[in-house]
Amino acid sequence: MPNTLISITGRGFSPVFSDNKVMFNGKEGLVSNASPTQLNVIVPMEAQTGPVSVSIHGRTAVNQPVFTVIPLPVEIASIMPTSGGYNTVVTIN
Repeated sequence: MPNTLISITGRGFSPVFSDNKVMFNGKEGLVSNASPTQLNVIVPMEAQTGPVSVSIHGRTAVNQPVFTVIPLPVEIASIMPTSGGYNTVVTIN
């Protein structure tokens, strides 16, 4: 889901966070931890299912198969009115 912390394992990553650019189908994720073999990345809120690419110093690798983004669950904030008879108009936020 968006805003989830995931781990990407491999080799050749930079231990300097800002050297690693992780893209989720074109949307950049936030690298929160980095080592030569693992990146911890927050999936961006606008991420959609598709490829994930990691770029370090001009070299890029793309995953296979694609990364599946699970949409955030729908949340109901309020229902007005909370009761009513037949043909009552109900507003759901």
